[in-house]
Amino acid sequence: MSRSKPLLVIFALAAAVLAGCASRTPMLYGWYDYQTQLYAYLQSGNGNWQEQLAALEQMQEQLRAADQAPPPGFHAQLGLLYSRTGQMPLAREHFERERQLFPESSQFIDFVLQSIDSSTSPVENPA
Repeated sequence: MSRSKPLLVIFALAAAVLAGCASRTPMLYGWYDYQTQLYAYLQSGNGNWQEQLAALEQMQEQLRAADQAPPPGFHAQLGLLYSRTGQMPLAREHFERERQLFPESSQFIDFVLQSIDSSTSPVENPA
């Protein structure tokens, strides 16, 4: 019995060392504070869009600096905020970027861009 105890300790230490050396799989997207910002936007109704826009622009810089991909919806949210502040060329640019990064969003982005083109912005009348 006394012989198995040191062997058990050695195996436990080896397992702990190996677990500590294991590399973590990097996250697919850089989420940062995006979910919190999105929640704040949804709760604010007609809140301070410039403030929310500034927070997402800062997050975009963090993503670039860390060479991380933006999460799904990030560029669409930026496009929405730019359209709310009357910066339509930037809004269009971010909607197109969302479509490029996430092709599954194409139908929605087409709808939004078509609404913008017909001068009846979907963001003017949130329902």
